[in-house]
Amino acid sequence: MYSYVARQPILDRELNTQAYELLFRDSLDNVFPSVSAQQATSRLVAEQFLQQNIDHLIGDHPCYINFPHSLLLDGLAECLPRDKVVIEILEDAEPDDALLEKVIQLYGLGYRLALDDFTMVSDWDRFLPYIHIIKFDLRSTPQPCIEHFMANHRHLPLTYLAEKVEDQAEFERMKQLGVTLFQGFFFSRPQMVQQPTIPPAQLVVMQLLEVVNQTEPDLDKIEQLLNQDLTLSLKLLRYINHLKRFPQPIASFRQAASSLGHAQLKRFVALIAATSAGSEKSAELHQMSLIRARFCELLAQTLRPQSRHSKPLSPASSPCWTCSWENRWISCSAPFP
Repeated sequence: MYSYVARQPILDRELNTQAYELLFRDSLDNVFPSVSAQQATSRLVAEQFLQQNIDHLIGDHPCYINFPHSLLLDGLAECLPRDKVVIEILEDAEPDDALLEKVIQLYGLGYRLALDDFTMVSDWDRFLPYIHIIKFDLRSTPQPCIEHFMANHRHLPLTYLAEKVEDQAEFERMKQLGVTLFQGFFFSRPQMVQQPTIPPAQLVVMQLLEVVNQTEPDLDKIEQLLNQDLTLSLKLLRYINHLKRFPQPIASFRQAASSLGHAQLKRFVALIAATSAGSEKSAELHQMSLIRARFCELLAQTLRPQSRHSKPLSPASSPCWTCSWENRWISCSAPFP
């Protein structure tokens, strides 16, 4: 199986790449599929941050990700590394009190926030002190409106991004207004990226979902289920690594589940369940992966029996990290910064 994403560069005035916007795709057709904004963002996060090493996609640059109102309130954004993402609040989000509270919280946590296709309605005024980037859609926003808004908000440390720039003349006009970031077909169309992926076993995911939704989750059962699926194990480690909130090394999947807390654990499993529904993995491939993992475990115990279970699972302590108790079975990828 494969994951798909379209990547469009965001450039500065000298045409240097400053970031990428990531756009969800479900095939090599470079068009937005017939799915909800909630499903698109959830799958993009799961596929590009939990199944893949995001650095392979964006390098040292941050990525812009669209977030609908509901997913912001659900806390999905807090699962992502703040130094790697810019949270784009979609233009159809309701600027209500609940969203303002969440924006203030994300701002306090150090996340960068952008208003996508900004419409300049007064309901958004109270949000502006907590916003870093304003995106103007040049196909729907007249230049005089952009100029008027920028002139009236010089007191705020806002960065302005012109999107859907389609020719040199628009680029030059926006530069003259003081816009510093640019995106559009004039520079580059979204480029498709296809990456192989192995989805988790659906039965294990459903069993895990049932356990974590209990009032008092059975940590032994959770650990047992995680041990049955290497893909789930890897995703959990990446999820923990993104949070960066654990002072002590994680030495077991039981400790990982306990350290996350019930709410974060439920959020992780719900995300995996929602984004892997309907996917199928070859039973033969799954069995082969487990056999290889067991072989590596036995090999590690034979080569270095004195260090059995002594290495932490924490990816922070090594340039390469693994989905195993020994932290050295199967090198998967470099850690996220």
